[in-house]
Amino acid sequence: NAVHPEDWAQASGAFQASLESGKPFEYEWRLKLSDGNYRWMLARAVQTPTTEGQNRWFGTVIDVDRQHRLSEARDLLANELSHRIKNIFAVVSGLIAIRARGKPEIAEFAAELNDTIRSLSAAHNYVRPGHGQRASTLSGLLADLLAPYGTPDQERFSVTGPGIRIGARAATPLALIFHELATNSAKYGALSAPDGFVTVTVEADCEGDDTVCVTWDENTRGGAVPTPGSPEGFGSRLLRMAVEGQLSGTFERTYSDDGLDIRIVFPRTSIQT
Repeated sequence: NAVHPEDWAQASGAFQASLESGKPFEYEWRLKLSDGNYRWMLARAVQTPTTEGQNRWFGTVIDVDRQHRLSEARDLLANELSHRIKNIFAVVSGLIAIRARGKPEIAEFAAELNDTIRSLSAAHNYVRPGHGQRASTLSGLLADLLAPYGTPDQERFSVTGPGIRIGARAATPLALIFHELATNSAKYGALSAPDGFVTVTVEADCEGDDTVCVTWDENTRGGAVPTPGSPEGFGSRLLRMAVEGQLSGTFERTYSDDGLDIRIVFPRTSIQT
């Protein structure tokens, strides 16, 4: 009766599981004090067999109410900040559209800039876990970023590989990298061809332990094949800055008979922080 009604069902289930498995019990719940108020408590207990063949429970109940409420306050503040950041993306995107209105000479640039901002906004869902529609893996981020390039009647890309977790700090440079690759493909590569296709493969421990490789294979399927162009432009410099400078990885681009192949290798620790 001392356990808060909202906590009882899950707490009793966790205790029953410990009872059956013999594993230690640990749970945070709200307990009613003598004055009728509830405080958050951390309950821990272990079973110890007795000489009579029964089990005796030894445990503690620790008052963690202050820590719990501080954590709730931090989460509330973080949620508010996340909401405001998402609003900033929307405001900037709107300002670009307003300023570009009636100026056809900058329409293409404005569209590209808005696409990049939307990509960064999508990456922000990975910065704040549990906010917005997001996965928690590199493959999930790739699928989210490439989704706008698909069509209802035709698959234009595939993403395969293990569910490698990505961290908050790595989400933004990863979004910039693969948004740039997708944009280039839509302009000059496989996604610009009617039947072109992009295959993205994620591999773990591909070049030794604790490495992650991403292979980006473009197949124009009979369309025009991109060729090495002029000296490295802004997009290529951006890719190298994000891959090598921010994520300590390596970047290799090769041209084949059917399109473009790109291989990026990251240290696992650089994309999980």
